[in-house]
Amino acid sequence: MPSVLIYALTPDLRTVVDHLNDDSDIAFIISDGPGRWRAVDHVTDLSAGQHALWLRAHGPLPLVPESPLDPVAPIADPMAGWNERASASSPGIPFFGSDPSVVWLQVPQFSEQAKVPMSAFGWMGDRCRTAGPPANPEATVWWRQLKQWIRTRTELVKRGGPTGVGPKDVAAFPEALARLRAGADGDLNPRTL
Repeated sequence: MPSVLIYALTPDLRTVVDHLNDDSDIAFIISDGPGRWRAVDHVTDLSAGQHALWLRAHGPLPLVPESPLDPVAPIADPMAGWNERASASSPGIPFFGSDPSVVWLQVPQFSEQAKVPMSAFGWMGDRCRTAGPPANPEATVWWRQLKQWIRTRTELVKRGGPTGVGPKDVAAFPEALARLRAGADGDLNPRTL
């Protein structure tokens, strides 16, 4: 899955959330009770965990059936909410299969004593076009614009920080970059919860 790796501390994540809140092309998928989900335009913050973003330009969200033999139907009104029919293998996140209408944002747990955490945006894009729908051209443009927005606000660093390993492939937002430059180590990969 194509991804954008970022080092971001709490103030940096606030910048990301504000940008996403201002973006009318996406909606956040949030829990609306056990086995129930709904789309919202804005969130106050993002807790640690996996967050699904509905990329409206791609089209409707899929309602994945309980049986793989049944057809996938579109969710009629994501803003009104829906009951899931098939659950994700990871608890606490909705299941959409491998559909390019969803962008994932992984936000790790962070404490002041820990390494600088790595977050990640991930998007299926056209990776599964033989088994499902291809990505809509507008969705591809949105993904490129997100990467450009991140590039203009960050500095690329190596995994682990400025003196880390490998190529410079992690976008460090200002607060995280300052902490890395002050000698803190950064995570080498996004943390899973």
